[in-house]
Amino acid sequence: MTTEAERKKRSANEYLAINKVHTLFEQLTAELVLYKPNKPLDYMQLRIREIVSGKTETDVPSVVFVVGPPGSGKGVHCAKLVEAYGLAHLSPEDVLVNEVRSQSEEGIVIDEMLRTGQSMPATVIINLLNREIRKVNTNTIILVDNFPNDLSEAIQFEQQVVEPRFVLYLACPDSVCEERLAQRHDADGVSMVMNDYNAHHHERQAVVAYYKALQKLHTVNADQDLDKVWRDVEQLFK
Repeated sequence: MTTEAERKKRSANEYLAINKVHTLFEQLTAELVLYKPNKPLDYMQLRIREIVSGKTETDVPSVVFVVGPPGSGKGVHCAKLVEAYGLAHLSPEDVLVNEVRSQSEEGIVIDEMLRTGQSMPATVIINLLNREIRKVNTNTIILVDNFPNDLSEAIQFEQQVVEPRFVLYLACPDSVCEERLAQRHDADGVSMVMNDYNAHHHERQAVVAYYKALQKLHTVNADQDLDKVWRDVEQLFK
């Protein structure tokens, strides 16, 4: 039999979950650990005000995730979509590099992490993507390329930014991707890129399965003539 104390605890947990309080404090805690501000309480108050006063989900542009193995043509087709339809294009790599170049306090920390080979927390990448996404006109579709890399990133992005309009998955066999990459890299470079991708294959396939279950996944066969791939991709945006 459920006691009064248990009912209150369950009610409190439901309230926290509905209002995403746990997510908020997980995000703030990760930022504190990463940036180590001199006045952590002041930093938290500032960040909470920024989050509370931020745009609502209805004010955020539509986002389309573009995923697939290296060499599947993500960058090529994102560039063609930008040119043909005036879409915006972001990637985790670009926002990290731009922040480093800005020489901001955050950029200095990111630069140190990149130079020392440290794993970049998802919170950092999502915060940077969120900042850039909210600069874009709400009528513009934003392509987020090479993201998310695992299910936790996908869910965290949905909670903190917006749910994707859909996910474009460029499916391509490893052998074909390796042939394409060989045109841009030497043998060691190709091996390194593919090994890094395949090391996290299970996590990336979990993302694909998640959005397929939500009926938001659009798979395009990238193992065909470039013009044919483009026609298939283009149909999703007409």
